[in-house]
Amino acid sequence: MSKKKEKPTPKLKTFSKPEMWRIEWEDHASSNSGWVPIDEIQPIPIVVVSAGFKVAENETRIVLATNVGQLNTPHNAADFTSIIKSCIVNQRKLK
Repeated sequence: MSKKKEKPTPKLKTFSKPEMWRIEWEDHASSNSGWVPIDEIQPIPIVVVSAGFKVAENETRIVLATNVGQLNTPHNAADFTSIIKSCIVNQRKLK
């Protein structure tokens, strides 16, 4: 059995004053439609829109949180989504 070395996960940079962002990104698609002839399968990705406070980021991911603590306690966040950067279609900072 080979001992493959795992790549270390890039450390996330966190933000002391998170800003609101709107990100459109492609998500994997799956189906519950039952049996379908293989030649009729259409692998169409789903484009998802997420909005929230950008609380962390590294080379490969952005983390949005729906909720953050008061501005004097920015290290508390809840309900977060980690988005793979290579899946991002569009993004913009909200005012």
